[in-house]
Amino acid sequence: MTDNKLKPVITDNKRSNKRDTRSHHEKIDELREAFGRRQELAKQSGKVNDCSITKICSDIKVDKLWLHGKREDKKDPSVNEAYKKLRDDINEFRNNFKAGYDISEDKQRINELEQKYNALLRSVEYRFRTADALEQKLKRYSTVTGQIEDKTTQLMLKNIELEEKLTDTDYVSESRIFISGKRTYISPDSYRMINGKYTSGDKKIDNHAWASALDQLNNALTRKLAMRLYVLVGLPCSGKTTWANDPDSYIENDRHPIIFDATNIKVIDRIHLVHPIKSAYPNLPIVCVYFDTDMEVIRRCNAERDGIDSAKFTTQKLNSLRNKLEQPNPYEETWIDDLRIVRRK
Repeated sequence: MTDNKLKPVITDNKRSNKRDTRSHHEKIDELREAFGRRQELAKQSGKVNDCSITKICSDIKVDKLWLHGKREDKKDPSVNEAYKKLRDDINEFRNNFKAGYDISEDKQRINELEQKYNALLRSVEYRFRTADALEQKLKRYSTVTGQIEDKTTQLMLKNIELEEKLTDTDYVSESRIFISGKRTYISPDSYRMINGKYTSGDKKIDNHAWASALDQLNNALTRKLAMRLYVLVGLPCSGKTTWANDPDSYIENDRHPIIFDATNIKVIDRIHLVHPIKSAYPNLPIVCVYFDTDMEVIRRCNAERDGIDSAKFTTQKLNSLRNKLEQPNPYEETWIDDLRIVRRK
């Protein structure tokens, strides 16, 4: 089987033992051909250094000093210009290549697959982090109650029950009734209060807060009520918590409302949150409430925080979160049954 990979053409080593009789124009033509081969080689390998002045000149045994302008033809200035033009073309290709403009379709596909693989790794890491937080939670409370083993058994049985329902193609969701009542408000921030003070930045506390909030959300969804889930999306200080606790904010009254309050600024974060819920409760309406708040308003509200009841962020941190914010798109995020936009003044 022949090897289809492009390889640089190495000229006959005997040439080095003979006087080079090629004209400058012949050398430049050969350099151009070697440049073309090196371009394709770099595109396939994804390595810009596979197309360098040194390697191109080495392929056809031409002194690279001609391209760098260190050697010149005194009789024919056009030769010097041709070498200079070739050098500029090589450097332009290398600069474009580094910027991602000149990559083969195969390499682009490889990059896409690598991105999906990394996203999958992050997803698995998130699951393990949640499991670790639950394990730490169980250990922490094991000294307080003797019923922890019973609770673990109940959770395992519930998990098995949900898995059986998901794999049963004949499964039909149980009928649910609507009971008018107050909103069910759930937020990881509710579990970040330590000794009466809001705590952020601690990995263990953050993991525990998220695991506890997801536990609360799962328990709320198991009730036999007609429900609607509101997933809030927005930067800190954009008005999410204020809106969630404002009795005048628009909440439909045909179902019991559950509000999950977190930043949820990245698409992958929202998928991690919503995908298991959609799988277990396919008939549950989910509303995405996006807080499109001006950064000037966010900075002002952040400056008014005291850091006791909620986190206070640096300007650098707020700018970093703004750069990571991915606006919800119901055409791409198919879990969104209804998108609402709120602007805080």
